[in-house]
Amino acid sequence: MSQPDRLHISNLKIIEDNQKFADLVDFIDKKLPDEWEIYVTPFLNGLNPDIVLLNNAKGIHVIDSGLRSLNIFARIKYLENQFIDLYCPRLKDKGKTSIFYSFADIELDDKEIRDIVNEKELNNFTFISKNNFENNCLINSVPLLNTNDETFCSEYADDIRSWLRVSDFKKNQLDEIITLDRHQRTLVDTRTETGFRRIRGAAGSGKTLVLAFKAARLISTGKSVLILTYNITLINYIRSLVFKGLKNYESSFQETNGKWKIQWFHNYAKNYFININRIDVWNSCYDKKRQDRRESNMVLVPERILQFFNDASYGPSESYDAVLVDEGSDFVPDMWLACKKLIKKGGEGYLVKDGSQDIYQRDSSWTDEVMVEGGFSGPWNFLKESYRMPFIYIPKIKDFIDMHLSDDEEVNYPVNEYEPDIFSECNTSWYQVKEHENNNLCLKNILEMMPLTEEFAYANILFLSLSIKPGKEVVNTIIKKGIKVAHTFFDSGNSGRSAKVAFDLSDEKIKATTVYSIKGFEGPMLVIQILPRNAGVSEAKQSKLVYTALTRLRLGMNSKCHINVICSDPLFYQYGKTWGQDFHDLI
Repeated sequence: MSQPDRLHISNLKIIEDNQKFADLVDFIDKKLPDEWEIYVTPFLNGLNPDIVLLNNAKGIHVIDSGLRSLNIFARIKYLENQFIDLYCPRLKDKGKTSIFYSFADIELDDKEIRDIVNEKELNNFTFISKNNFENNCLINSVPLLNTNDETFCSEYADDIRSWLRVSDFKKNQLDEIITLDRHQRTLVDTRTETGFRRIRGAAGSGKTLVLAFKAARLISTGKSVLILTYNITLINYIRSLVFKGLKNYESSFQETNGKWKIQWFHNYAKNYFININRIDVWNSCYDKKRQDRRESNMVLVPERILQFFNDASYGPSESYDAVLVDEGSDFVPDMWLACKKLIKKGGEGYLVKDGSQDIYQRDSSWTDEVMVEGGFSGPWNFLKESYRMPFIYIPKIKDFIDMHLSDDEEVNYPVNEYEPDIFSECNTSWYQVKEHENNNLCLKNILEMMPLTEEFAYANILFLSLSIKPGKEVVNTIIKKGIKVAHTFFDSGNSGRSAKVAFDLSDEKIKATTVYSIKGFEGPMLVIQILPRNAGVSEAKQSKLVYTALTRLRLGMNSKCHINVICSDPLFYQYGKTWGQDFHDLI
């Protein structure tokens, strides 16, 4: 099946697994004039219609082919209401002439379809049958092909298109081949004499990519690999990168299943204590009545698991050819020393980090002595090139480092020595607002301002907040408007952890999370909320949180990106002014 620019397929597997549906899509693709767009199983805010046809000047035609055994009449009526109420309210008085629906089954004739669907119960309804297929004719089943009604226009089409477009996150996930530069390839394909390697790099330099491809290379040769991270939300992202790496090494998931694991450190620790029948040790770390008031996550759990690993009567319950740690800035030394115990003799260990994203302020514990004990010697390996961030945006990040992080020796300046794409476009806006107006402006950006941008897709929006409560308020308001949001703004506990584990940028909903959970991710359309820091948050930590948020920007698949910062923290007022004409003082 050809896939020209006008054909947008959200889920290739449905096409591959359903030949009848594939034939229907191919038939429609061949018979529709070029000015029509075809969206196959678009997300559409969770409704996932089988096919949507869109024409800038004529209207919309939705086709249900019975992929799901649901009440067709009810589905179409609900879709009709949603198009008017949510996707394009401006169509309210024009829907009768601009929106059509069909049931399609190219293996049934007209009479057989009428036995399934009573077309008299539906407005603007047609069907596509075996008769159409055999007569090679679609014109009678898509009435908009014959209309000259001028009630529909490109503005209405843009409204609807923003819900239909496949997100850049999903497009990127579907890309099969990733090319590493020479230095990245060396870090993946070689090993040190000891097998241990530590890597530092600026935001967007490919640290996680190197780690994932190192894992894929080892897995493809039959090695066992454990990948650990502190950030729960990173797991799905790293897994997707490993899968891409496996394709590069011509290995499949089925061939390597069971040879590797990816977990967040504390889940691994808890499972370990369960496996050795000592869950009491885990529980004691979090017992509210305990006398040891030291921090559970960063002190007690690492101490306990290292203690048991060193105990001859317990020890590690398994070992691996390689243990790879991403976002090592989140780890304390005892975590790494525990990881080291899991590596087989002659195996490999990677520690990957960016000190400028040390939002938990743990770098001071990584002394030279600790590094030597952890198996590291010699200089760090540096990844200097920042491939992700737009070339013209990097000076803004350098300005932030100079103004807020210049005293931090761990900070890495992003570098991009390649000439920018002359067609690339980076749209930046900084709004300095009063604290009580921050939420409303965040909502206005997400619901009103960003949808006006060219080639907009709701699924590309990534909303970041520095803390849970205000971010949750914004997200709840969006959800009340009927818009689907994938977010992690839950209170601590099982629901919060589950949301973080499930968080996936390839989800076609709007994405929303805290800066703590976004390390390692990036997106082409960011809305960042910055409020005055909470009690107990130092200026240094607040600066690293903001730096982490600002460095999540990357160019989209169309070589464009957007970042809107809504800031109420006076600490960053002067920095905001460096954005020049993109700075808006609304105080």
